Amino acid sequence: MKIIVGLGNPGEKYRKTRHNIGFDIIDYICSERNIVPFASKYKSLIAKGAIADSQVVLAKPQQYMNNSGEAVLALMGTLKVKPEDIIVVYDDFALRLGQVRIRKNGSAGGHNGIKSIIANIGENFVRVRIGIGCPGNEAVDFVLSRFSIEEAKVISGLYVSINECIEEIIVNGIESAMNKFNR
Repeated sequence: MKIIVGLGNPGEKYRKTRHNIGFDIIDYICSERNIVPFASKYKSLIAKGAIADSQVVLAKPQQYMNNSGEAVLALMGTLKVKPEDIIVVYDDFALRLGQVRIRKNGSAGGHNGIKSIIANIGENFVRVRIGIGCPGNEAVDFVLSRFSIEEAKVISGLYVSINECIEEIIVNGIESAMNKFNR
């Protein structure tokens, strides 16, 4: 079993912001793969289904981004999976808009949600980083802003490839996915 976690902040106020792209990707994967419904469990909204004959749980932590690690730890403990069975999808302003990078471990890179996950389960989990563009000096305001119409077109064009990327990780492993999608 794999757990796919999309990072974001709960609440309508944060819906469709740059920082919530992880939630948006989870919603897209569920929609495309007919995985329903979401239930509130383990400090998250979760949906259970299958990707390429593998059982998956898709999760949107329902705590603020900076505490995401608590929800991931609760999921991991209850579902009895190892950190390497967790795939986290999240925004990264260190990457140009629309760039996707897959990593199998490492530091938080300044992302507080990832920092929280590392503090709770360690560094050994898969990350799918999605470039949201560079904020300049005002990172907090930038990540909580919405994409412009032009930027939203770039981002929505990524959803299909990220869905394929997640399947590649599950079916053929992280190395194969990195070779195929890290460009």
